Amino acid sequence: MYSPRIKEELISRIYLLCRELKIPMTAFVNGATERALVLAEDCIARGTKEQVFGMIGVNGPLTDEDKE
Repeated sequence: MYSPRIKEELISRIYLLCRELKIPMTAFVNGATERALVLAEDCIARGTKEQVFGMIGVNGPLTDEDKE
Protein backbone atom coordinates (compact mmCIF):
# COMPACT_ATOMS: atom_id res chain seq x y z
CA MET A 1 0.00 0.00 0.00
CA TYR A 2 1.19 3.53 -0.78
CA SER A 3 2.30 5.49 2.28
CA PRO A 4 2.83 9.18 1.47
CA ARG A 5 5.52 11.04 3.35
CA ILE A 6 4.09 13.78 5.55
CA LYS A 7 6.26 16.81 6.31
CA GLU A 8 7.98 16.56 9.72
CA GLU A 9 6.77 20.08 10.55
CA LEU A 10 3.17 18.96 10.08
CA ILE A 11 3.68 15.87 12.22
CA SER A 12 5.03 18.03 15.05
CA ARG A 13 2.10 20.45 14.80
CA ILE A 14 -0.45 17.65 14.68
CA TYR A 15 1.20 15.95 17.66
CA LEU A 16 1.12 19.11 19.76
CA LEU A 17 -2.46 19.89 18.81
CA CYS A 18 -3.66 16.38 19.58
CA ARG A 19 -1.79 16.32 22.86
CA GLU A 20 -3.55 19.56 23.84
CA LEU A 21 -6.94 18.17 22.75
CA LYS A 22 -6.21 14.78 24.28
CA ILE A 23 -7.20 12.90 21.13
CA PRO A 24 -5.29 10.32 19.07
CA MET A 25 -3.36 11.70 16.11
CA THR A 26 -5.04 9.13 13.88
CA ALA A 27 -8.49 10.43 14.85
CA PHE A 28 -7.47 13.98 13.96
CA VAL A 29 -5.77 13.05 10.68
CA ASN A 30 -8.61 10.76 9.59
CA GLY A 31 -11.25 13.39 10.42
CA ALA A 32 -9.37 16.25 8.76
CA THR A 33 -8.65 14.16 5.67
CA GLU A 34 -12.27 13.03 5.40
CA ARG A 35 -13.53 16.63 5.60
CA ALA A 36 -10.97 17.80 3.02
CA LEU A 37 -11.95 14.98 0.67
CA VAL A 38 -15.65 15.85 0.93
CA LEU A 39 -14.88 19.49 0.11
CA ALA A 40 -12.58 18.54 -2.77
CA GLU A 41 -15.05 16.04 -4.23
CA ASP A 42 -17.80 18.67 -4.02
CA CYS A 43 -15.63 21.18 -5.90
CA ILE A 44 -14.86 18.62 -8.59
CA ALA A 45 -18.54 17.72 -8.93
CA ARG A 46 -19.31 21.42 -9.45
CA GLY A 47 -16.53 21.72 -12.04
CA THR A 48 -14.32 23.97 -9.92
CA LYS A 49 -11.05 22.02 -9.69
CA GLU A 50 -9.22 25.32 -9.33
CA GLN A 51 -10.78 25.72 -5.87
CA VAL A 52 -9.24 22.41 -4.85
CA PHE A 53 -5.81 23.56 -5.98
CA GLY A 54 -6.25 26.77 -3.98
CA MET A 55 -7.48 24.86 -0.94
CA ILE A 56 -4.36 22.70 -0.83
CA GLY A 57 -1.93 25.41 -1.88
CA VAL A 58 -0.81 24.23 -5.31
CA ASN A 59 -1.06 26.02 -8.65
CA GLY A 60 -2.42 23.08 -10.63
CA PRO A 61 -1.77 19.45 -11.47
CA LEU A 62 1.68 18.21 -10.49
CA THR A 63 4.33 17.79 -13.14
CA ASP A 64 7.03 15.11 -13.06
CA GLU A 65 9.43 17.71 -11.62
CA ASP A 66 7.03 18.47 -8.74
CA LYS A 67 6.93 14.79 -7.76
CA GLU A 68 10.66 14.63 -6.97
